[in-house]
Amino acid sequence: MLYFNTLQNLLFRIPKAAVLHGKSVGFASQNSRFRNVKSKLPFFYKIILTKSELILAFSSTFKTIGQANILLTLLLYNIDYLPGFTF
Repeated sequence: MLYFNTLQNLLFRIPKAAVLHGKSVGFASQNSRFRNVKSKLPFFYKIILTKSELILAFSSTFKTIGQANILLTLLLYNIDYLPGFTF
């Protein structure tokens, strides 16, 4: 029915109504995506906090700050192996 109304608006030269309908559909899909991200945010926040706390816990065992930064990069970007680097 909604599609039919939009088609009628286009056929009877009412462009404003057709454009406004298109905008409302766009906003509805944006809001839907935003709600989906908001529901997953605590999960990602916990992962980020856990990785940061892990860095703080182990940073005192490294000889240099550079090694701690490399570990942070490995954890945050989920890189399993960095060539030429050994602990």
